[in-house]
Amino acid sequence: MRRPLFNVALLLASLPPLSAFAADETMIRNLPLQSFFHSSQPWRIIAYQPSGQDASIGDVPAHICFVNAQDHSAQGRVCKQLILSMGDIDSRYIPLQTIDSVDLVHLPSAHLGKTQPAIVVRASFSGGGPGMVHALLVWSTETWDAEHNHFQLSFQSQVSAAGAQAFVTQGPLAGDLIRVDQIYTGDEPDMAAPVRYTMDVYRPVTLGWQQILSIVSQQRWPNNHLGLDSTDPIAALTPEITRALHGAYPDGLPALDDIPAQH
Repeated sequence: MRRPLFNVALLLASLPPLSAFAADETMIRNLPLQSFFHSSQPWRIIAYQPSGQDASIGDVPAHICFVNAQDHSAQGRVCKQLILSMGDIDSRYIPLQTIDSVDLVHLPSAHLGKTQPAIVVRASFSGGGPGMVHALLVWSTETWDAEHNHFQLSFQSQVSAAGAQAFVTQGPLAGDLIRVDQIYTGDEPDMAAPVRYTMDVYRPVTLGWQQILSIVSQQRWPNNHLGLDSTDPIAALTPEITRALHGAYPDGLPALDDIPAQH
């Protein structure tokens, strides 16, 4: 089975000295975290992306910083650049040049009660042509690193321009993340022929989200690798995802605490 063009794992690497980056950058978001997370320290999240000519298709990634105004040491400003690793056997990286959104949301928790506060960042890569990658990153209180006094990434996901990823807000899958993306399975007559979707469902567990479903659609759909079709693929595929979940879990979906944590 062939996978999407950008079947890559998201890697958040510590930033080199800021002088190594382009001088032109734009602050996209600056959000206080103390009251939202009920923290004892005045943490903020600040998101930057490169600016200037061709910055949106260049090789300089966007980055985020967790900043504590009361801590002037190195631990008081922890910055991460947003890049995609091409995989274990390929040393190249893809920069996420554009910050699409930075939101403070409440997501269901595996053991903290009904919800937990979380930071959800969406960022994108563009190479200047039809190929794009849309990434989703989550930080939550469950992955607070007390030793180093900052947040650790608790979940990451990415899709191509033909895919979609979203948290379910109601029903039995509330809090789960659904990710769908088009793939070539190798039996298409040409590159413009209808293709299938991968369909993945992730459920919140301790320290992250665990995959509870990963299948390929039975039906083929119009090829949308250029991202020109505005149809919501998650809505279109929900009936098939629901049938697959009922088949995989005839006795009901697993309880949150019954799923081992994903590391």
